[in-house]
Amino acid sequence: MAFVIADGAPGGLGNNTCRLGTGAGFYSAYGSMLGGTPATHTLCQELATIVMGDSNLIQTNNGYTGCFGAILNGLSNSVYGCYNTILNGNKNSFATNSLGAFGTIHNGKFNSISGTNSNFSGIVNGYRNAIGSNGAYNFIGTGGNNAVNTGTNNSIINGCYHNIDGNFNSISGGACNTVRANYWSIIGAGYCNRLLSAPEVNAQFNHIGAGSHNDITGAWNSISAGYCNIITGSRDSIGAGCCNTITGTFGSIGAGGCNTVTGTHDSIGAGRCNSISGGYAGIVAGCCNTITGSFDSISAGYKNSILMGSNGSSISSGAENTITGGASFIGAGNRNNIRDRNAAIAAGANNNIILGNDAFIGGGNTNTICCAEAMIGAGVFHTNCGGQSLIGAGCGNLIKASAFAASVVGAGVYNCIVSNVATSASAIVSGQLNTINNNVSHSFIGAGYHNLVCGFHSSVVGGRVNAAASNCTFVGGGQSNLARADWSVIGGGQTNNIAPAGGATITHSFIGGGCANTVCSTRSVIGGGSKNIVCADHSAVGGGEVNHITPSGTTPITHSFIGGGQNNVICSSFSVIGGGYKNIAAGVYSTIAGGYGNRDNGVSFSNIGGGKNNNLHANFA
Repeated sequence: MAFVIADGAPGGLGNNTCRLGTGAGFYSAYGSMLGGTPATHTLCQELATIVMGDSNLIQTNNGYTGCFGAILNGLSNSVYGCYNTILNGNKNSFATNSLGAFGTIHNGKFNSISGTNSNFSGIVNGYRNAIGSNGAYNFIGTGGNNAVNTGTNNSIINGCYHNIDGNFNSISGGACNTVRANYWSIIGAGYCNRLLSAPEVNAQFNHIGAGSHNDITGAWNSISAGYCNIITGSRDSIGAGCCNTITGTFGSIGAGGCNTVTGTHDSIGAGRCNSISGGYAGIVAGCCNTITGSFDSISAGYKNSILMGSNGSSISSGAENTITGGASFIGAGNRNNIRDRNAAIAAGANNNIILGNDAFIGGGNTNTICCAEAMIGAGVFHTNCGGQSLIGAGCGNLIKASAFAASVVGAGVYNCIVSNVATSASAIVSGQLNTINNNVSHSFIGAGYHNLVCGFHSSVVGGRVNAAASNCTFVGGGQSNLARADWSVIGGGQTNNIAPAGGATITHSFIGGGCANTVCSTRSVIGGGSKNIVCADHSAVGGGEVNHITPSGTTPITHSFIGGGQNNVICSSFSVIGGGYKNIAAGVYSTIAGGYGNRDNGVSFSNIGGGKNNNLHANFA
């Protein structure tokens, strides 16, 4: 044994004796102690050195040989194994079970390196830091109560109460961070962050930048900051925020709180309580938004939902909007709902597209589309169930027609088109309580109030309580006018009526205007006036008041004419009253030019030029 003792009594080793184990062959050759308090040191390792310090120990393991150990200064440090070095510090140690080599502890207190394979490991500073068993090339920079328990090529740079189990991992700072069963993973800083590994997961390439109580279980994941964020999938990322969770793959959450991604290739930018479980979907911001479909997006808003099967859909903003149809869009608003494909609601509230591929609602409140390729522009309480049809604006308008209705209600209040023919192609421009019904097509109401069209190819332009109740009829305007004969016209006025008497059929008649005029025959005309009646085919009353062309019995009459006047009557065919007052033509081919109280008394081919109370009693008179 050879000892070189500096600053000690020559030849007097004091307590510097080898503490050999029970085995044979232990000796301390070529060792040296230089300075310090040699009497307190123990050196029992070949080619070992203690320089300065107090109560330092270099010792062999029981049953093993140690060599080339070194302690340079410090107090109560101890070295086991080979080629290990302690530079200063207090009560640092290479533990008694250490068989590692080429390790270093530089300064600090109660730092330790142990294990059977802790080669090339080092602790630079700090307090109660430990490198455990079966790990090589590990490093702890400083801090306190940090531990590299198992694995190789791991490092803890700073902080306290960190733990690493795995290979090629690093914790840079913070406190209470843990890397367990990971490879090539990093925690930058923060508090109580964990990189974990489930039994079936090969955890690697994970990263937590900072924050608190963040957990990753998986591979190729990253949490940059925040707290209580969790990733259990793979290739996922959380930027910041709190209580965010990703269980899918290739997912990301930028920030916010309590957001959840369970699908693949999904992203949430920010906001709170947002959820995605589809694929290739995104929520930019907002609160309590949900996507369960794929290729969908919600930009912002509150409690918006895009549900499973609605692939390729988007909600920009608003609250409690829902899409269950694919490739659809809601811009904004509240409680809007799309259940079909390729549809859109721009804004508004309580709007619904129920059965309407390629349908559109611009805005308004409580509007509903239930047919494909239909549109509602704005307004409230509209229902459009006509394919390729439009309600522009207003309130309570209705189109209930076929899938190819191609009809229009422009605006107004409670206007209605009802038709089940293949293509109704009808229109109401505006007004209130106007109706086109009776399964007709190609009909029109311009405006007005309570107007009705129930004939094919018929029109009411305007007015009040007018009706075109037969095919190809027209009412221009006025009030309470009724055209109930095909190809007939009422220009205007009030309470005018073109309608057959009894069960007859009439066509092609005309009332220009006036009040309470009636035509009940074919190809007949009342130009105007009041209370005039024509019930003879091919006959006409030009105007006046209470002029009648009507048969006196059941035999029809035709081709008669009253120009004007008052209370004139024709009850025969081919007769004429030009005007006057209370004239009566009862004979065929008779004429009364005018006058007062003139009568032909039923004789034929008669003529009264005028005058008063003239009476004829013979034909050709």
